Amino acid sequence: MKQTEQPPRQDHMTTGKALFTILRCNVIILRNAASAVNRLVSRRPWYVITAVALAAFTTAFVGISRARAERDDADKALYKLQQQVEQLKIEQQCTAASQTTAR
Repeated sequence: MKQTEQPPRQDHMTTGKALFTILRCNVIILRNAASAVNRLVSRRPWYVITAVALAAFTTAFVGISRARAERDDADKALYKLQQQVEQLKIEQQCTAASQTTAR
């Protein structure tokens, strides 16, 4: 049996070369992902339109729900403060009435 020649093994790599290799691989991954998205959009545009519409609807619904919850909390706090103001007005009127009758 004939042995095939293997490329020389590199036991070490400099940090700069390693970082360059990582960057190169990341660029290749991003390029392949962009190509896959482009193929999907070209072949199945209605799927992509539906997915984008659902994502937009979900994002809007969550934002509106949070705004309503914040508004309801503010309304609840306002109602409590109004009740306290009414209570203080009643107490002030009672105190003023008792002071005038005591004289």
